[in-house]
Amino acid sequence: MKQHIIPSIVASLIASGAAIGFVHVAHAPQVSVVSAPAGPVSRGKAAHLAKTVWPEMAQADIDALTAALKDISGVKKVMIFCVEESKCGDLALNLDNAFESAHWQSDIIDYALIQPGIATSSPTLAAALKAAHLDVRLDASVQAPAGDAIAIGNRPLQ
Repeated sequence: MKQHIIPSIVASLIASGAAIGFVHVAHAPQVSVVSAPAGPVSRGKAAHLAKTVWPEMAQADIDALTAALKDISGVKKVMIFCVEESKCGDLALNLDNAFESAHWQSDIIDYALIQPGIATSSPTLAAALKAAHLDVRLDASVQAPAGDAIAIGNRPLQ
């Protein structure tokens, strides 16, 4: 009889623990966060940062791109890859608007591994982008699962 007492006590403890639920508190490791005040940015630093951000397109260039895209036949899908929203987000949105106005299906995707500049693997798409006064290079590695792709990297310093 004594041999059954300990297993029955253990079983009742497990059952009551399951009924009321055990609370397990895990302590997160101590992390020190060091923050420095951003402070004012010098004019030279601000000018350098402004040179690395793609500006918005002029409306005339968006209209020229839309017109060129309407003349393209075939699959009308494009993926616009943007290296960083703060660097090329405005340009990516301008391109997206032009593609949608031309009745293309377009998506913007953040992708960190993009070379500086604007690239596409489609000669037809490159010609349309050049009609909008964008400096585009052909690059066979810029691919999308379906349709065409445009990769926008950091704006090259000039």
